[in-house]
Amino acid sequence: MAHGFAGNKGLMGAWAGMYHELGYNVLVPDSRASGASQGKAVGYGWLERRDDLQWAKTVVHKTATTQIVMSGISMGAAGMTMASGERQLPQIKAYVVDSPFTSADAIISYQAGQLYHLPAFPLVNVTSLITKLRAGYSFKEADAIAQIRKNHLPIMIISGTRDDFVPTSMGKTLYRNAHQPKSLWLVKGAGHTTAITQNYQRYKRHVAAFLEQYVQ
Repeated sequence: MAHGFAGNKGLMGAWAGMYHELGYNVLVPDSRASGASQGKAVGYGWLERRDDLQWAKTVVHKTATTQIVMSGISMGAAGMTMASGERQLPQIKAYVVDSPFTSADAIISYQAGQLYHLPAFPLVNVTSLITKLRAGYSFKEADAIAQIRKNHLPIMIISGTRDDFVPTSMGKTLYRNAHQPKSLWLVKGAGHTTAITQNYQRYKRHVAAFLEQYVQ
């Protein structure tokens, strides 16, 4: 499982507990440059996508598991969506992503205006250039839409209809660009990643119903 921007594994208790109740063993690492993990640069999902797949590979090597579900929230969900477009381990059976954004460029531009009332240009462009020089990627590279188009594994997208941090439209856009099998759950009245706390049992039922089709 992957946490969100400025988060850490300690904030993932509700989701980790849900998967445990569904019978899964759960790995919740701190993402790069977060919590106890090393690194100086957060990758808005783009750098983390390969970290996520490397964690999956480590789990396979250490446990010989045959079935893995990749899951995340917010930036972690975007990173998992980006990971879905990479070459997959045969053990990875499905993705569940809660409140993912479409790209680093889109979400930073949106939040600059929505939260800080700042124009996206030239702020985002300059920041992206600095990020390219310091961290090796640009905001436009961190593109979950392009990645989900390359994914052919089952993916469930969860978005709250009152999410003012990552707009619901981004979840809808990712769903439109995904291949089948896919599922979009728009949670009425839920804010950013709050669908699980709005109604925990309902959330668990929806996730379980999706995964039981692909995980034995």
